[in-house]
Amino acid sequence: MNLRTYRKQNRITLTAFGAKLGVSGVTVHRWETGKVRPSLDAVEAIERETDGHVGAADFMRQAPSRPPQVDPSVADSVEFANDQAALRGEVCPATPLRHRGPVAA
Repeated sequence: MNLRTYRKQNRITLTAFGAKLGVSGVTVHRWETGKVRPSLDAVEAIERETDGHVGAADFMRQAPSRPPQVDPSVADSVEFANDQAALRGEVCPATPLRHRGPVAA
């Protein structure tokens, strides 16, 4: 069982559960969504508070998604090429690797 399911089944709010552990409701939400993994001490406290219904294994399955890595040297080269093309009044021929807003044509 995951933490959110446990909380919902027992009608415990994020704030109330966080108060029992000494953390904010926002922190509990981040744990539930997998954006942040709780520390070992926090996992032990969660296990105690949930009578073992939620444990370390429930958090190990959650892996925060990460954006694909872009080689900075390539990104800088593309950015430079786009900037130079824009200065010449051309439509930027290079594919942008990161969004910086519209480039003037």
